[in-house]
Amino acid sequence: MIDTAKTRKHNIWRVGQKSYQSYVAHVLFDFSINFRNVGQVNLIDEHKTHHLRTILENH
Repeated sequence: MIDTAKTRKHNIWRVGQKSYQSYVAHVLFDFSINFRNVGQVNLIDEHKTHHLRTILENH
């Protein structure tokens, strides 16, 4: 491997591109999980508030 400025720049660019791709994949993965869980989270929150309301009304 000849270490010239050109190859060094190319390697830095390749590494940067890889980390960017993994970052994007990570964000999309997180988003898809969050998107899938939104309905469940809302149900859980409604369940919790319902319990809190009944507890408060009984006291």
